[in-house]
Amino acid sequence: MSLVIDFEIKQEGLREKAQVLAAFQRDGVQDVCRILTRDLLFDWFEQKTGSIRMSIPKLMLADGQYSISLMLAKEGYYDHEQTVFYSINPGVYTCLNRFLDIFVIEAGYVASGTCFIGEAEWSIVKPRHSGTTTHSGGNA
Repeated sequence: MSLVIDFEIKQEGLREKAQVLAAFQRDGVQDVCRILTRDLLFDWFEQKTGSIRMSIPKLMLADGQYSISLMLAKEGYYDHEQTVFYSINPGVYTCLNRFLDIFVIEAGYVASGTCFIGEAEWSIVKPRHSGTTTHSGGNA
């Protein structure tokens, strides 16, 4: 999945690594996934307009309807607790709240009854003590 959002820097002289957050809400309510970057340099002197591209190599959401929200906030915003609501917080440059709905279909049987399908690295390891034998109950 890719999402491209155009931007324009209106604050003269701005040069910072503003934080960009994409949030996915299932059925427009339940917050199930957030993706954050702190790596994009917004530089009014070099590029006043442009596009932000977020690419997700494998969308790990289960079947359902999701709303996407996008927020652009001051550098360091998500590194501290925020006590002021985002819509009136001076650290928030812009927020597109639930601006896009997507539908995930045919996510498979594993996705049934959940919101997110996770991936991990799995392995079988040797017992810690060479004289100890471990047995697992059940089939692999």
